[in-house]
Amino acid sequence: MTLRMFMLAACALVASCDGVSSSYTGSYVGGDNSALIQLELVDSGEGQLNGTIAVSQLDFEAGKLETTVKSVTGAKDGDQLSLLANSNSFGARNSPLSMEAQGNSLIWKVPINGMTIELVKTDQVAYRERLIAFENQLYGTDAGMIDWDNVD
Repeated sequence: MTLRMFMLAACALVASCDGVSSSYTGSYVGGDNSALIQLELVDSGEGQLNGTIAVSQLDFEAGKLETTVKSVTGAKDGDQLSLLANSNSFGARNSPLSMEAQGNSLIWKVPINGMTIELVKTDQVAYRERLIAFENQLYGTDAGMIDWDNVD
């Protein structure tokens, strides 16, 4: 009797697991010294994705961080994500974004320049820390300066 109950419980547990589909709900961050990208996605679980993409860039002449935010809609098919970043301007084109999920990352292949950008799943605290470090580039750099402490 105990074995039968254990088997029923194990079958119920396996049946409740959905091993086929993955949820892509979360925040994904990537970029380099020229731009920081945050993609926030909500996965409906039915193949539909919604969210926002924020691209932050440094404007050294104005001395400030410029951020552009666009809404994103799309669909998933297994590990492939097809998204559309909706234009905020009348008459401007929407931007297609094709991504592939690999572990905790989304790999974005930019068609215009062939560049590959890895967006890593992260939380808001880690994103804010990275954004602050990115913005701190505005307030000084030692590029091209001599390190007088290490000169003989």
